Amino acid sequence: MRWDDLYVNSCAMALGAREPVESAVADGRYDPAFHEAHDYVSISVARNRDAAALAVDAARTAIARSGAAPDGIGAFIHTYTTAQGPDGLQPALYVQGRLADGRARATAPS
Repeated sequence: MRWDDLYVNSCAMALGAREPVESAVADGRYDPAFHEAHDYVSISVARNRDAAALAVDAARTAIARSGAAPDGIGAFIHTYTTAQGPDGLQPALYVQGRLADGRARATAPS
């Protein structure tokens, strides 16, 4: 695929707090077999925050880094691989509504 005149000015991510995997395994929140197979040292845990809220945090950071005004943004593209919040939530629209008052287009994978 070729895209002409597409420029990325900024990007960001937001994660929960780092936590040792052993703690999560001991508490029953992380599969011991997965830990044994992959031997991760830590995981990211976002208590009381869903992925859509973290996406808003990341977008705010990206906008701040870019120096762009929210009303000058033409599109939000939000990608994800797992559930983002309550059933029925449209994550890209959620992010768009929190950052550009719904003025920019929003899209996500289907």
